[in-house]
Amino acid sequence: VKSRSTDKPIPVLVHSLEVARELGELNSDAEKIAVSAWPGAVTIVVPRTEGSKSLELGGDGRTIALRVPDSGFTLRLLERAGPLAATSANISGQGTPETIGSIERLFGDQVALYVDGGELSGAPSEIVSFVGGRRKLR
Repeated sequence: VKSRSTDKPIPVLVHSLEVARELGELNSDAEKIAVSAWPGAVTIVVPRTEGSKSLELGGDGRTIALRVPDSGFTLRLLERAGPLAATSANISGQGTPETIGSIERLFGDQVALYVDGGELSGAPSEIVSFVGGRRKLR
């Protein structure tokens, strides 16, 4: 539906640092960023833990992108449902519509369920890798 390459890994949203630690191996630098930036628009890329290696998220299968979003609605959903592999609600490479109506017009009946978490605002998350040293990816 998004026209997204299967080689491009899908990030995972979690509701807490503790859950992030279950899925990814956070070194001290990654921990510092997570503590200071979460919940918020920062995604960290770290090596996968043994328990998350079986998840099919695209990419090379060795790393995982994790974020604790700054949305009360989403945090409550994640706390109840558990971690969710999720991307922005857009066509890959294009901007994300700000309202549920715009998203529904974009995808129509290609999507089975829409959840209205309120109007979106802000820029996409910053992505920082902690694999082989620290580097900003976006």
